[in-house]
Amino acid sequence: MEGGDLELGNLWGFANALQLTVTILLGLIILRACRTWHLQGSRSIPSKGSFGWPIIGETVGVISCNSSYPFDSWLADHTKRFGTMFKSHLFMKPSIILMKPDELKYFFDDPDKGLDSGAPWALKQIFGAKSVLAMNGNEHTKMHKLLADSLMIPELRKKLPEMDRLMLQSISKWGGNTVEVLDALQDMLLKFMTLNFFGIPWEDKLGAQIVSLLFPALLGITSIPVYFPGTTFYKAVQARRQLNALLMPIIGALRSSETTEILKYAKLERFPYQNLLEHEVDGVKYSDAGVCDI
Repeated sequence: MEGGDLELGNLWGFANALQLTVTILLGLIILRACRTWHLQGSRSIPSKGSFGWPIIGETVGVISCNSSYPFDSWLADHTKRFGTMFKSHLFMKPSIILMKPDELKYFFDDPDKGLDSGAPWALKQIFGAKSVLAMNGNEHTKMHKLLADSLMIPELRKKLPEMDRLMLQSISKWGGNTVEVLDALQDMLLKFMTLNFFGIPWEDKLGAQIVSLLFPALLGITSIPVYFPGTTFYKAVQARRQLNALLMPIIGALRSSETTEILKYAKLERFPYQNLLEHEVDGVKYSDAGVCDI
């Protein structure tokens, strides 16, 4: 029995050693593959910059700087080290960072240059496939001009009374309470976005629902793009889907030009971007989901 136990022990030790060897070899193969990918990718884009760690790139550095001050410390550091145009690897995609307006104009005025403007893949999951951030070339230029009218000085002046009312209403609740100024400003911003972008009063039930969903959706912008229940990115994508569920029936009702129950419920007198409902790309109008993305 003792000899048999010794033989089994030797076999068990050999199996453990073999498992450890295989694990190390696999690890070396994976690292080699990552290194090869790293070098191959760097041949096709600017030599200045860094891809960071395999797979995750420099995403963690970008996200961590958003919780510190100054918020643009990552960009400032990289611009100082590499100049105004450099490579990186962000949100699971190789990227080129352009810091000067003339560089942006040079590349994106001509779609044949071969670069895609806009946010990384992960952010498109939050903003949507038809978001302005996801558009390129002529479509992006036309949409930018289409939306710019609502942000011109005359239009912003018209919104000043609503902004004053929102600020006075918010400040009136501060008396006798400890106030976190950044949280209070964030709350005011989300409420103003609800009125300005969707035309829905923030005081009403639907407006309050939209405000409550905007915060987790925007929080996902600076999160690690891991789509798993409980993560910030997962909550952001879910919040975005819930926003679509709230807004698409309203957009559908606006297209019909009829005063329906959903419009009465939303208390929507004027949709700020009514021109989007009629805008066409290659003879095709945007879908309700596409208007939500924009």
